[in-house]
Amino acid sequence: MLWPLAWAALCIVAVCVGVAARMSYSDSSSDARSFTNLAYVVAPYSIDDLERLGTGLDSPSIDELGREADLVVLGSIGDTREYVHKSLLTDFHIKRVIKGSPSEDGSSIKVFEPIGIYKGPDGKVLVPGDAYMFGGVPMRPEIEYVLFLERVADSVGIDGYILSGSPYSKVPVSDNVAYRVNEPGEYGLPLGEYADCDIVVADERSLENYECAQQAILDFVGE
Repeated sequence: MLWPLAWAALCIVAVCVGVAARMSYSDSSSDARSFTNLAYVVAPYSIDDLERLGTGLDSPSIDELGREADLVVLGSIGDTREYVHKSLLTDFHIKRVIKGSPSEDGSSIKVFEPIGIYKGPDGKVLVPGDAYMFGGVPMRPEIEYVLFLERVADSVGIDGYILSGSPYSKVPVSDNVAYRVNEPGEYGLPLGEYADCDIVVADERSLENYECAQQAILDFVGE
C-alpha cells in the first residue's frame, strides 16, 4: 500500500509546485543518464481516470494545443541530457518547424522534460509532472517526435522551452507506438525499464485512445 499512497502524495507535490519549483535554483546539474536505476513513479495513461477527472484530456483539441503553443516542432533528441531545475534538460534537434520562428528550423533547442527527483519512502525517486504525469516517459534517442512547446520565463536563466501541459504535447512519429502496460498501483519500477517505450498505459482501451490522439496530431502537422 505504500507506493500508491506515496505516488498520490508526490503527484500532489509535483502539480502544486509546478513549473516554477521545477526550475528552482536550489537544484544542481548532473548527467541524467545516471538515473536509470532510480524508481520512476508514474501513473499509467488511463482513459477511465482522465474521464473521471473531467479535464478533457481524454479527447484533446489539437487546434487548441497548436494555438496555445509558442513553438510546434518535429525532430529528435541530441546526445546531451542534464538534470537541472527539477527537470531533464534535453537537447532537441529540429527537423521541421510547424509553428514558430522560421529561424529555428534545422537548429537545436533546449527542452525541459518535467521529471524531478523527490524523496520517497525508500529513498530518492523520479516523479513526472505536467505533460508527463499521465504515462509520460523521457524521449528516446533516434525517435522523431512532434512537440508542442512554450518558452520558459526569462527569470529561469536558461533559453529553453517546456512542454505544454497535456499528455499529447509530445507524441512519437511512428506507425506503431511503443508502449508498456502498467496495472493501476504498479509503481516504483526503475526508469531503465521504460527505455524502450513512449507511453505507459493502463490497458488496451487506453492505448487505443492515445493512438487516436497521436494520429490526429500527425495529421495536424502533415506527417
